Amino acid sequence: MNSKALIFIKNYISILTSNLVSFFTSILVILIVPKVLGVVEYGYWQVYLLYASYVGFLHLGWNDGVYLKNGGKFYDDLNKTALSKQFILLSAFQVIVACLLSLFAVTYVTDEQRILIFILISICLIITNIRYFFLYVLQCTNKIKEYSQLIIIDKITYCLLIGFFLLIGMNNFKVLIIADLCGRLISLLFAMYRCREIVLQQIKFQMADFIEVSDNIRIGIKLMFSNISSILIVGTVRLGIEKSFDVVSFGKISLTLSISNMFMLFINSIGLILFPILRRSPIDSMSQIFKTMRAVLVPALFVLLIAYYPIKYFLIQWLPSYQESIFYLGILFPILILEGQNALLTTPFFNTLRLERKLLKINLLVLLVSIILTIFTAILLKSMVLSAVSIIILLTLRTVFSQLYLMTKFKLNLIKDIIIENLLIACFVLISINFNNLIGFTIYLLLLIIFLLTRAKAIKVSFKHMINLTKK
Repeated sequence: MNSKALIFIKNYISILTSNLVSFFTSILVILIVPKVLGVVEYGYWQVYLLYASYVGFLHLGWNDGVYLKNGGKFYDDLNKTALSKQFILLSAFQVIVACLLSLFAVTYVTDEQRILIFILISICLIITNIRYFFLYVLQCTNKIKEYSQLIIIDKITYCLLIGFFLLIGMNNFKVLIIADLCGRLISLLFAMYRCREIVLQQIKFQMADFIEVSDNIRIGIKLMFSNISSILIVGTVRLGIEKSFDVVSFGKISLTLSISNMFMLFINSIGLILFPILRRSPIDSMSQIFKTMRAVLVPALFVLLIAYYPIKYFLIQWLPSYQESIFYLGILFPILILEGQNALLTTPFFNTLRLERKLLKINLLVLLVSIILTIFTAILLKSMVLSAVSIIILLTLRTVFSQLYLMTKFKLNLIKDIIIENLLIACFVLISINFNNLIGFTIYLLLLIIFLLTRAKAIKVSFKHMINLTKK
């Protein structure tokens, strides 16, 4: 096995290990916490997680600029003095933003629980965005082993603290937030140690350093807004549900999304290591790489949907008070396929080809549709079912628009494949709603076998091509 393939395998094992830890942590949070916490406290916990998912955008694309400018470089070749100055300036900026957010919460928010949540979110944004600076540096330079270690430290600390708090009877959402913040903080401290060559530089600020800040934000803000709009496609629907329904209903739909996202950890483990690899690959090979990856990965994602049936059976037995969540799981589980294609086939290639502006336009278009659908389904009709269905529709639109653009650029014609795949997703949703577990599993398995047989030749050829790519 050549060095290129060996590095890929080692990196994948490292990131897979960290995601396995994240997976078992998710099991604790998804299966144990709602059973112990109660639906109201769990709802507030989900409100915190919802807002915490957006703090990464309050650096205004600063970290994204560092990521894009240094993508594909080797860690030893980085300008560590320049990065040290960016780290200090970023840290100061995040403290200012956190203070402003806390001041806003104390001044304008009336609910005491939500005031506390906003203050804790302010602390979260400082820790998270500084930590992401180092995580992005490690990821874009292909230091996947070190990146994975930091994720493992975060999740293990988080998991142990949650277990400890629940064992001693401290079962409220506040201690869960404290556990989350402690995990992020300890991970940040280890990140600073891993990147101590950057942290411990002797520096003297010059005007050029502030110009560098502007340049990083200018480069990264398109990617940041693209990521914001991408997250808000689903986030807008969640916000609409949070405003239109009580905290209990919000917690139940959030549980369903958490289960789907739990499986995304393994898919993302591939996506994380693709960007630096693609940046080091010849541009003229991108079309073949995209076609090869798509032929193998999309069928694999459809196979993953089978996991829905044992999960549904287990949840019915384990969380009887969350029957509503189990119903929505059948509608939302295809998120695995749609978000998986985004993580593996869309984002890495758009970033590699520096098409952040085009990706932003696609995400903004779908976000506009998301706002319209949310107003209609969540606010006017107040229908949780239609809100859940709208999530799948929105993610399908984003996937189709993004891949059609890449196909046009790569001169590929895969429209027939896209139509068949979306029909299979629709069939899965209809089957999950209208049939019990055994019948639904049987019907979907038959459809999946037919689908795989029609793709068997393309999968075989693509596997051979992937092997040839690792030999180059």
